Amino acid sequence: MSERLDRIVAMHRDGANGFEISRVIGIDRSAVYRYLHSVGITGRQYGYLPALTTRQKAVLIGTMLGDGCLARGKATWNAQLSLAHCKRQLGYLTWKVSELQPLFRAPPHLNRVVLGDVEHWTYQVASRPHPILTEYHSLFYGGLGGKKRICADVLARLDALGDQLPLALAVWYMDDGSLHKNQYVKLALGLGDDEEQYRLVVRWLVSKGFTSSITSRKKNYRSLYLGVGGRVSAFFSAIAPHVHPDMRYKLPSHLRAARRAMED
Repeated sequence: MSERLDRIVAMHRDGANGFEISRVIGIDRSAVYRYLHSVGITGRQYGYLPALTTRQKAVLIGTMLGDGCLARGKATWNAQLSLAHCKRQLGYLTWKVSELQPLFRAPPHLNRVVLGDVEHWTYQVASRPHPILTEYHSLFYGGLGGKKRICADVLARLDALGDQLPLALAVWYMDDGSLHKNQYVKLALGLGDDEEQYRLVVRWLVSKGFTSSITSRKKNYRSLYLGVGGRVSAFFSAIAPHVHPDMRYKLPSHLRAARRAMED
């Protein structure tokens, strides 16, 4: 019994939940919880995770500004983070997963998606549900019936990142940004046509020294422009050191060359 208990406790502290432990050990979940309770561990459903580091918060918040999706399913109370990228960006996706460990327990897998007559192949991965992610789900989706939002609390979390803020901006840009004619950056936010939220983000970006504006409405969504009039150097100077090699094609040509030269 002692050997089994030691293994259950070790898996719990590594982040496994009751279902995962029961599957590996080969006992019922209720038995797993009884074992854990016998040594004073009272969390019934979710394994231990240390608090996120500031760097991990930057990656997570940048991901949620970009392509990340947090959802709470019927089978679990807590939220789960889902990520997906094209085959070309597998290295970038794998980097995200490694940065956010131990939230993920499996590597990305290749998935076939058919949209109309067009076939797409993407790499996808989902975290395990956890209260840490539920907190961020409330931050990004709370009060709007499941729609993503950018509120003052999100911007306050960005401010609290300190010297890790450029990393969060880099992840946002790598996910949902593009450079147009080396003159301006276009950033998507997935907020539909909620102009007031876009204006809130514009004011925040301006407070950080970035020239910013909102695009006109197009197909029920808007985007942000950064560095209108060719002034994009401040933004790229901040994020370039954090851009993953898979995503350097999004950088201006002179910065791509500079990053390669630094590595040679």
